[in-house]
Amino acid sequence: MAHARPRRPGPRVAGAGPRAQGRALRHVDAYCGVVVEILGICVDTPDPPALARFWAAALGAPISYEWADFVVVGAAPLLHFQYVADPTPGKNRIHVDLCATDAPAEIERLRGLGARLLARVQMREAAWTVMADPDDNEFCVYDRLTREETAPGPSHGAVPGPRSH
Repeated sequence: MAHARPRRPGPRVAGAGPRAQGRALRHVDAYCGVVVEILGICVDTPDPPALARFWAAALGAPISYEWADFVVVGAAPLLHFQYVADPTPGKNRIHVDLCATDAPAEIERLRGLGARLLARVQMREAAWTVMADPDDNEFCVYDRLTREETAPGPSHGAVPGPRSH
């Protein structure tokens, strides 16, 4: 029987619960099976505090860490906002998908926070709205979906349309 390695304490993140502690330094041997978790999604921006405030308000999540030009919003997964002088131009290669029980009301609330509506897309049973945050990062707001509709398959993932999902 193999002996378990003692766990090392991970970095402390203000406002994060016990399950969030230690995720950043997780190490598992390839022979034991690799466990991978998303610690956070990092967004390059010329104004990290402003964009972090938008996403904190949009998600109802606290700003859990702020240091110089790096701000973390305590959502799950964490959203990191870091300063860059010139963000990469062009379409996002990764974006956030939100799901709302009342999508029209949520879209209006997000517009009030500074988001812009870019397109409405309908495909099979799914419908979503493509929006842009104040830095023009695209994200989608889905109408509430059933578990069957969110299962991986031909209707989930890259979806052709007026704007590629």
